Amino acid sequence: MLVGFVLVFLALGIAAPGFLTWNNLVSVILNEFTLAAIISLEMTLVISAGGIDLSVGSAADIASLAFIGLVGAQQPFWLAVVAGLGGALLVGALNASLIAGVRISPLLATLSTLFISTSVQQLASNGGQPIYLISGTLPEAFTFSRTRAIVRCSGADLHRRSPGHDFLCDPAQE
Repeated sequence: MLVGFVLVFLALGIAAPGFLTWNNLVSVILNEFTLAAIISLEMTLVISAGGIDLSVGSAADIASLAFIGLVGAQQPFWLAVVAGLGGALLVGALNASLIAGVRISPLLATLSTLFISTSVQQLASNGGQPIYLISGTLPEAFTFSRTRAIVRCSGADLHRRSPGHDFLCDPAQE
């Protein structure tokens, strides 16, 4: 498996020269891979126990919504982390109460939780808009590094992207 991973990694590095850049590697490892790995581990445990959980993505959405909502409201980071964990715990508790308490099939229980949490996320985020577009400002906690930099710009610049920056432009590069 490791050999296959290395071969795919090298093939992507040759096919797309930007793949082996520092910004891309940090982005892939910290942003794309980490969440998928955490969710995959959870799903492995659930499936190996003979269950099914269709709401795992929604649990991550609710956790992210709680975390980002508090960070966007300039609340302490530790409180945002606790709220994110609490959001995921709430989704899990709802699933557990439906499956163990009400005795609904895990497939139907997690499917209903998926629909409920997706609706909550859509309502709370004004249809799924990113938090910085809803509030019109970018929280200070989001300006964390140059590799994944999100730098404050004027409101007119919110829709523009510049090289090396994922969400907002860098006024120094203009």
